[in-house]
Amino acid sequence: MNMRTFICKQCGESTHVPEGASSANCDYCGIESTFSKTRDERIAGYFNRAEKLRGAHEYDKAIETYEQIVREDGTDAEARWGLVLSKYGIEYVEEKSTGKRVPTFHRLSQTSILADADYNKALEYADSHAKKIYEAEANKINEIQKKILAIASTADKHDAFICLLKMLSSAQ
Repeated sequence: MNMRTFICKQCGESTHVPEGASSANCDYCGIESTFSKTRDERIAGYFNRAEKLRGAHEYDKAIETYEQIVREDGTDAEARWGLVLSKYGIEYVEEKSTGKRVPTFHRLSQTSILADADYNKALEYADSHAKKIYEAEANKINEIQKKILAIASTADKHDAFICLLKMLSSAQ
């Protein structure tokens, strides 16, 4: 069976994905993640570049790279999902007490992730298994986002709030 190598969105390590599969368990962290079904090595390289940029918190550059993929294949669900994670500045941080990786915000938007156009396109183009993964992750992110926005609406505007964002994200 042919394998492709992609960067895991959860831990940032390289993992091997069977060709044509939309998801696989990461070789490093063991978490099931979604991946592009592309057979084009050049496009796979774009995905890996975008994930490295997102992992380095260079979200605008990651967005540019994902948009390049979308320009070449607007039906790639994984490119749309990568855009969403980059727009919301999502990083998966390992929680020390449980070892789970939880979504943490580095950007905050008033718009719910569930209303994001790229999220909805990802659902439209995903196969049924990838769609379930996207929905589960988006629901986790949405719940954290709602809590952060509720606190932000009543809190004084101080730098300390940035620390609260990370604490709330990891509390899930």
